[in-house]
Amino acid sequence: MDATIDDNPGRPLQERPSSSRRGVAGILGRFEQLDSPWTSRRQIAGQLQVACSTLYHWIDRHRAVIRDSSWPPNVAWFFESPEGLDFLHRLLTAAHLVFVQANDCGIRNLGYFLELSGLEEFIAPSYGAQQAVAEEMESLLIRFGQEEHQRLAARMPPREITLCEDETFHPQICLVAIEPVSNFLLLEQYQPQRDAVTWDRCLDESLAGLPVTVVQVTSDQSRALIAHTEIHLGAHHSPYLFHVQQDTVRATSAALAGQTRAALREGEKFQQKTADFQADYDACREQCPQDPLVETLRQHVQQAEAEEAAAAERVTLCQARQERAKAARQGLGQDYHPVRIWRPVGR
Repeated sequence: MDATIDDNPGRPLQERPSSSRRGVAGILGRFEQLDSPWTSRRQIAGQLQVACSTLYHWIDRHRAVIRDSSWPPNVAWFFESPEGLDFLHRLLTAAHLVFVQANDCGIRNLGYFLELSGLEEFIAPSYGAQQAVAEEMESLLIRFGQEEHQRLAARMPPREITLCEDETFHPQICLVAIEPVSNFLLLEQYQPQRDAVTWDRCLDESLAGLPVTVVQVTSDQSRALIAHTEIHLGAHHSPYLFHVQQDTVRATSAALAGQTRAALREGEKFQQKTADFQADYDACREQCPQDPLVETLRQHVQQAEAEEAAAAERVTLCQARQERAKAARQGLGQDYHPVRIWRPVGR
């Protein structure tokens, strides 16, 4: 059945398009009120300003729908009444808003819902019919957002804000700017370029009429975004946490890891030196215990053990520096995050 429902059921019947479902349902409702054994259908059609043959067709169709419906007759009659059509209109609007617009479940899933619920007898579940509804709702949401933007901006007190800016590609370039405290999306536009001039123009258009001052921008470290922030907005630029951590990793990780590797190699060298002196000392003491060389070798072993211990201490210090640097990078995540990250106990 046709999914079209009159979007203004409050209009007088004579002002409604007679071909709309809501208009036809209203006329049939008036017919039920006027129908009596003392009044002919032709007279009623004249009062309703409808051709008699058209009125006959609508009556026959209405009765056939109720007769052939899988729903109980009183329920089917309700869904074909003006009040029932208003209910179906509200139900379909809510379903599109929640399932299609807010959660992106897809038009086909919405059609499947209409089929399973049995409402397909009264609302067309086809993709084409529901796509038209989705497109109309999307345009209405955009218009509502524009109207609300203007209305609320006029009442908004002046404030300083931070923006998070980035470009996405799917596949066109899309400039995105969001205010992180309120999660309000200030900018979302497809543009052929992502240079500083384009960012300046698009953000100025988005901020027009809003009593806000951008004091900080968080973004990647592209030259365009830094220039847009510091030169055009005169704001402070804060790089994303990833870029801060990446820079610290580049500056420290290779050097610290190299120091640890060198200390480990040196420790292995002294371990081998100690082992060699120990083997010579044991062999000399076993073969010639009275030889003065035994004492000399024993002193060499003690010196090698001291050097080995010092090398092991250097390895420990190098590894500790690596762990401190790692902990400092992880601490940046805690310091940078605007809220405390909740974690389950024991994890």
